[in-house]
Order: sequence, then structure tokens, then C-alpha cells
Amino acid sequence: MNPTNSSRAARIPPGAAAQGSESNQPSTAAPWVFAARIVLLPLFLSTLVLGGVGCGTSKPQPVAWTLKITKPAGLEVDLVSVTAREKPRLDAYPMDKYWSPGDLERKNAGKLTSPPQKATWEIDRNDPIWKQWLGRSVTGIYVIANLPGTFEAPDARREFLTLDKNHWDPKERYILEIEVLENRIHVITPEKP
Repeated sequence: MNPTNSSRAARIPPGAAAQGSESNQPSTAAPWVFAARIVLLPLFLSTLVLGGVGCGTSKPQPVAWTLKITKPAGLEVDLVSVTAREKPRLDAYPMDKYWSPGDLERKNAGKLTSPPQKATWEIDRNDPIWKQWLGRSVTGIYVIANLPGTFEAPDARREFLTLDKNHWDPKERYILEIEVLENRIHVITPEKP
């Protein structure tokens, strides 16, 4: 082998020697392939991004539920309906203030209040209140109990329940069971596995 051929072979990139001596010539297909990559790659990536926006998360589908609440007799409990826009405000609202006499947030809330002396309270999914709540795009309900004692964040006197039909176990047949204990609110209905 003469020295010029060996130095020339050293300059050929790996894999290019298998194509023969024509591999030293620029490919006429290369500019077209390069242009296609420039156009198609952003298109492919935008499809992935835009198409993947809804992956894993679907828009909530609020529906009426039968709410079954058990509580100690004499304890006051409110069911407060909220839209997605109202939820952050009530999340941050101090419960001591909410239960203070004459509180305007409580007075003006779209709520139902339990009969104080009853230990069980049920709101049927056919109750007319659901038409009113769902008509104003309510996405959830807060169960707020006037529990005795002092509470720290997160305040155990407030529990949010989504009305999304895809959140709860379908075997429960649109029934949400809640137990109000002396120190917290416990949701009995299982969430979807």
C-alpha cells in the first residue's frame, strides 16, 4: 500500500469507507434531508406538546351526588359550593373568622347548613340545590364544621370534595359519605384507584 493511500484512508470518517470512492463526493440528497428535518422536527415537537396537554388530566365533570353526613348531635356543619375561581379564596379563609358571629363570607356563601340537633344529614342527588349549584359551574363542595378547639394549618375543620365523577370510585353509585369527628372531617367514600 503506498503512503498516499494510507493517509487518505485515515481522513475518511468511520463507516464511509464501506461506500467506496464515491463517498468523498457531497451527497445531492443531503440538502433535501436537512431541509426536511428543519421543517418536520418543529412540527413533530409541537404536535407532541399540544397533543400531550390533555394527557393524564381531563377536564373535571361535576355531577350531583347524594351527600351522607354523620356528625355529633349539636355540631354545626356547612356545605359550601365553590367554583374553580372561588376555591382559592375559601382555601385561605381563616376558619375562626368564618365561624365568628356575623361573618360576611359565611353569610354570603352558597351553602346549606345542617340541622344542629341531627346526628345524620343527607342531601339527595335529586335535591333542587344541585340544579342551582351545577347551574353556576360549581366544581366542588367544602364541608366546614364548627369543631371545638384550636387548629393549625391545614385546618381540620374544612375538607374539600370535588364533584368530578371521575374522581370517586364508581361502585359508590354517586354517594359521598362524610363523617365529622370531634377533631376532624373524615371522607369515607374511596377515591378512584
